[in-house]
Amino acid sequence: MQKLLEVCTPEQKTQIILKLTEEPGRLVRISLNTHG
Repeated sequence: MQKLLEVCTPEQKTQIILKLTEEPGRLVRISLNTHG
């Protein structure tokens, strides 16, 4: 994920963040997942 973010434009990063935070708790689940 970190390498993906290195090549994203600011607009793409914003879209990723909006998608990840669209559903309450999704970002927390991804963060706690060792593969996420």
